[in-house]
Amino acid sequence: MLVWTAKMGIEVEDLNAAAAQLDSQMADLGGYVEERGDYGSQRRRFVFRVPSAAFETALNTLEQTGEVRSREVKGVDVTEQYVDLETRLANNRALRDRLRELLAKAREVKDILLIETELNRLQSEIDSMEARLRLLGDQVQLATLTVDLYQKQAAKPRTIYGPLGYLYKGTEWFVTKLFVIRE
Repeated sequence: MLVWTAKMGIEVEDLNAAAAQLDSQMADLGGYVEERGDYGSQRRRFVFRVPSAAFETALNTLEQTGEVRSREVKGVDVTEQYVDLETRLANNRALRDRLRELLAKAREVKDILLIETELNRLQSEIDSMEARLRLLGDQVQLATLTVDLYQKQAAKPRTIYGPLGYLYKGTEWFVTKLFVIRE
């Protein structure tokens, strides 16, 4: 049982079009947007959940959206943790059933209170384990993709200095060297 996660940074030509396209493509794969962040006109963040069977396809789709600036893919094996939880849960359920049988046979108030206290504690533990099993199952079934989309910046034209520009740059360099011994 593997929990798949990926983080990608992608530079795109048109931020709005790329965001809409990714929404649509992830929905086509059976996924959905779990989280969305808008950071002005230069960056957007999405957290997609897609079925684990479509994880590789989703990664390929993301890579075709624009120029990939960063990529991190991680798979975590949770098999041992899942099996351990299942085993402990089965044992606690069996103990709970045994305590219920003892409660039905108890006659003294002191014994009934002790058994009910233990039953409450045990039921809380069982509920917590069931919730963790559901969470692990969800993480295994649905991979998490965190995507940062960046607006591609237009290349700045190279500065071309005229004669006075070179004179200014030279003077600036000279004055800097008068006051700075070592950088």
